[in-house]
Amino acid sequence: MSQPTKEQWAEIAKQLDCQLRPVYLRCDGYLVQAELSRVERSLKIVVYVNGWFKGAWIQIVTNPDELAEEPRRFWRHSKRQPIKAKELKLWEKIVGKRECRKRGYYTPRLIPSPHWNTPGSFIRHLKKHNESIEILNHETYMAAIDALSSDEEKT
Repeated sequence: MSQPTKEQWAEIAKQLDCQLRPVYLRCDGYLVQAELSRVERSLKIVVYVNGWFKGAWIQIVTNPDELAEEPRRFWRHSKRQPIKAKELKLWEKIVGKRECRKRGYYTPRLIPSPHWNTPGSFIRHLKKHNESIEILNHETYMAAIDALSSDEEKT
């Protein structure tokens, strides 16, 4: 289990606070690029896995185990209720609590997002979900991405 040192993590956090300074990592065999970018009207950390940000990874699920491997390991997860509390009370009156439970109105939904608000939360998530983390430079990262894409073309 190899992890960057405390000083290296501090440097990564410092890089993620500035635009145009991406961070390249190899986490348990996955190539990860994180950079501060403008998303809508704010700056957020955007995460790319193996050079991609796939829309197929955005799934609304009830159990984190149902997510694909990439968003589970590297993306932020937010929980949302499927129905607002005011609407839920109305549905309870109309169909009853038992039927609301059967329909899943009480079960929160898990929504993955490739955007992180702060470097600290991103780093904590990486440490929690990955055993081996290696810091890469741009050239090494690009060579690994090229090798990965050529392997995909062969299969």
